[in-house]
Amino acid sequence: MTLRMSHQYDVAADMFVFDVSGQTLKKLKNHGLMLRHDGDALHILYEGILVDDVLQPLKPITSDVAKDLSLQIYIRAKNPKLFLVSEHIPEPGKSIFYFSNKDVVIRTSPSASVGDIHLTSNTSGYTAEQGDISMLHPQRLDLAAQSGEPAVLSLTSALSKACIYELIKPVGGLLKVNADFSQFGPGLFSLEFNDETREFFASDELLRNSAFAVVELFMNVDVDEAVRIVAVDGGVTEREYRIEFSSRSTIWRYFVVPRHTAIPDATQISIQSDNHTFSPAMTTQLPSEEPAFVIQSIAPIPLRALGEKNIALKKSMGPVKDLVRHLPCPTPAALTNESETDYSDMYVYV
Repeated sequence: MTLRMSHQYDVAADMFVFDVSGQTLKKLKNHGLMLRHDGDALHILYEGILVDDVLQPLKPITSDVAKDLSLQIYIRAKNPKLFLVSEHIPEPGKSIFYFSNKDVVIRTSPSASVGDIHLTSNTSGYTAEQGDISMLHPQRLDLAAQSGEPAVLSLTSALSKACIYELIKPVGGLLKVNADFSQFGPGLFSLEFNDETREFFASDELLRNSAFAVVELFMNVDVDEAVRIVAVDGGVTEREYRIEFSSRSTIWRYFVVPRHTAIPDATQISIQSDNHTFSPAMTTQLPSEEPAFVIQSIAPIPLRALGEKNIALKKSMGPVKDLVRHLPCPTPAALTNESETDYSDMYVYV
C-alpha cells in the first residue's frame, strides 16, 4: 500500500515528511507491518512467507482484529514555504487537514494511474479543499453552558461508535463538565452538547508537535472493499492513495519604474501573455514618491516553482517592441493582502 502526496506548486519537490502516531507505531509492530519512505511517498509493507510458492502474510490481519484498527499517518511540512504557497491552509495548533478512506469517493484523475484513490472531499476536482480541514483539540475538553435544564453529552468516533453518552445536570444555572476521552486514543470525533455539535480531530501529540495533515486508514469491513487496505489474505493491498494540494492563486501586480526608458504615459506600455490577460497600465506612485506604472492580471494566477513563461512587457511608441521579453514571476515571499485579495508584487526597472 502506498500513500503519495503532491503539491501543484512543485510536483517534483520533496515537500512532506511522514510520521505516525505512537499508537500506530505499536499497531504496525504487532501486526508485522513496516514503513518505507520514498520522497513524497510512504509505503506500508507486510512481512511474508512463501507457502507453496505463494507469498502469505506472516501475521494475517483477521476481520475481528481489523474492526477496531486504523493507522494514523501524520504529514509535516518539510519546508515552511508550504504554508505560503497552499490555497487552503490549516492554522497551526488549531486546525489540521484530515483525510481517511472512509466514505471516500473513488475517482481517478487523468494524470493518475487507474485504481488510484483520492482521499479528499472535493467533488469537483482532485485537490484538497477547505472542507478537508478539521478543528484540532486536546483529548480532554472543559465544556460549559448557561442552562437550567439537563443536557446530554454525546461523543461519537469516526466509525460512529458511541464513546461517551452522559446526562449532565445544571448547578446554579450552569452546565459544566470535563470531557475526558483520552482512553479512546487520538482520532476524529463528533461531540454534541447543549444543542451544539462540533467535529474535530483530538490529539495531544499533535498539539505538542504540529502537523500539516493527518491521514487515517481504517481496516474494518465497514469500509468499502474498494478502498480498504487489508487484503483478503490478511496482508496489505497494493492500492495507491493520493492526496494533492493546490497552489495559492494571487493577482500578479507589476510595478514598472521608468529609470532609463522614457515612457510618456500609461498607454505606451502593456503586458502580453500566452496564457493570461493583464489590465491596461495605470499611473501610480511608489512609497518613495517615485513615479511608476502598475499593471495587474485580470484573474488570479496559481503560484508555481517554475513560474510562467512568455509574459512580456511591451512598449508601443512607434513599432511595438519588447521592453522586457520575459518578466520575472513572483516568489512566495512577495505576497501582500489588500481588501481580502492576495497580490504578488513585482518591481520592474526599465
